[in-house]
Amino acid sequence: MIKRSALLLALSPGALSAEMHEQLASGFLVDDVIHCDQMVDVDLELHVWNVVQAGGSTLGAWGTASEELDCWFETEIEFSWSVPSTQMTMAACYVADRVQPTIFALQMFPELPGVVQVWEQGVDEPMTFEVCEAPR
Repeated sequence: MIKRSALLLALSPGALSAEMHEQLASGFLVDDVIHCDQMVDVDLELHVWNVVQAGGSTLGAWGTASEELDCWFETEIEFSWSVPSTQMTMAACYVADRVQPTIFALQMFPELPGVVQVWEQGVDEPMTFEVCEAPR
């Protein structure tokens, strides 16, 4: 529970509604909400592995993870949907046996709460990540 509380603080608690706090309890967003089931009732560190092993991708304040590509952001992302925002960061992306520097732009909009569009340098379409609904 301490890890989750610390992670929530890192996700800019002042900018999120109480409901969004609850939804971000895992600290990660997923590329397809079907993967939300892998993120329930497991140790925080297992959330990412469960989603990746199921073929999905995750987004957290410090990077992305997927089967073939892991990227670590240079600056921490602050998740906030209160106003339209774009955050840019450099990242070290690990592909197979090499490290590749990449630039990311992350966009959040009030009309799409819980959704983050991630633009990666050299890729024509954004990746879309969503907050998992809080378990009931």
